Amino acid sequence: IKPGGTSDELLAFWDFMPTCCELLGIEPPDGIDGISMLPTLLGRPQRQKKHELLYWELGGRQGIRMGDWKAVRTKPGQK
Repeated sequence: IKPGGTSDELLAFWDFMPTCCELLGIEPPDGIDGISMLPTLLGRPQRQKKHELLYWELGGRQGIRMGDWKAVRTKPGQK
């Protein structure tokens, strides 16, 4: 990893486990949503798999990110 490097890749914390698994040379568990971010960390963005979308819930809010689009619902269940 080059000092001071930056990336615009859409990655999330749930990508940490698949990244560690790839570093260790083992398969990640079945049924997880994460992808290895090792190509980005190694400066090989052309090899980086992409998330189709990211979805999360936090503090009663919901959010989704897909490409350059982001939607946030601050009070789910209310009209």
